[in-house]
Amino acid sequence: MIIGPYFPSTRRGFVNGRAQCWGVRAFTLIELLTVIAIIGILATLLMSALATARKKSQVVVSISNLRQIALGFTLYRDDYGRRPRHWDALLSSGNLENPQILRCPADRQGNWGNVVQPGPVSRSATNSHSYLYPLPWEDWAWNRIVQSGAHAGLAACQLHGVGRPDPEFPSMRDYEGLVLRAQLDGAVVKREIFWNLEVSQDSALSAVDASVPEMGMVAEADAESFRTSMEPDRPWALFMDAPIEP
Repeated sequence: MIIGPYFPSTRRGFVNGRAQCWGVRAFTLIELLTVIAIIGILATLLMSALATARKKSQVVVSISNLRQIALGFTLYRDDYGRRPRHWDALLSSGNLENPQILRCPADRQGNWGNVVQPGPVSRSATNSHSYLYPLPWEDWAWNRIVQSGAHAGLAACQLHGVGRPDPEFPSMRDYEGLVLRAQLDGAVVKREIFWNLEVSQDSALSAVDASVPEMGMVAEADAESFRTSMEPDRPWALFMDAPIEP
């Protein structure tokens, strides 16, 4: 047995039958900060990757929901010979089995569609839903969309775009960019929508005159009321790729 002096800062061992000592060395402050910085960078990259994966998964779920909505719409129209006026009709008829289909996973409140859709949409629909849709619009407005062909939209999700809803006065214009659209042909397509607030009176009036010939030209004093009613209350871009030529 080899007896030697006690070194509290060393470790003892045997190599080839001989006692050896190794010094115990602690991290310096610079090394410790370097390790912490590397861990922080890796954590940031991991969180970014997880956030991107979560957004992609939400898009996938929303596309699946919109496909089921398009199928339910087709089944309802085949059964009743008319379009359903709101999502409740699809649920009550059994063409949609689960109300959760109407909710986008990116919708934190689960009721974006009821909150921002204008006119009779929010009053007629009782189930909470995330998707915007033109089904309750007047016949002339719905026909205007249908006339654009099989690519006409019947439901749209704008919650995967860029934007932040106004907590006091939320609007569909709070989001721009990516829009998922369910079409009459059953497909779900991706579109990019950027709102243009500069709508001329001439374009608004020509759209009304082209869509509703019996209305004729309106008085110049009513131009502003038509401008405000056509563009915010009729988000054509969500459901049509291009306006119909007169």
